[in-house]
Amino acid sequence: YVGSKGGSIGTPKGLMKYMLQLEQGCVIDEVSSLEIKKLLYMTDRRIRYAYSPRLNNAAVYFKSGSLYSCDKSKSTPCGKYMGNRYNYMNSIITVEHTDGTNYMVCLMSNVLSKNSAGDHMYLASAIDKTIRSINDTSKDSQEFNSENSDNN
Repeated sequence: YVGSKGGSIGTPKGLMKYMLQLEQGCVIDEVSSLEIKKLLYMTDRRIRYAYSPRLNNAAVYFKSGSLYSCDKSKSTPCGKYMGNRYNYMNSIITVEHTDGTNYMVCLMSNVLSKNSAGDHMYLASAIDKTIRSINDTSKDSQEFNSENSDNN
């Protein structure tokens, strides 16, 4: 049993709290936090959310997992990673682009009777596109303000 006070580490909010502390170097200490982050980066391949082509040139620190269950009495499809009773897919991600755009995403889905790995990848692309466009607009605004203050 995990109580609701402060958020369970098993919830998206709890995972995001953990990743934020990791980024701040507060998981035990700075050295330990960095080692944990390195472990998140070490993988032979990117899967699910991290598979998005928009993230190819970014450092992506992630952990993904799934939990599914089948009810054979239901007529809906069921199999590996596509449960028809429940089909949780989870990803926690820190993305660091070379242009300085850095952000975190915690995603939990329950898409029944379907392997939603592709959905997570497409969602990653949409989120990255949105965040980077906001970041580009913000940088353009900062440059404009900097140039105008130089002329005054």
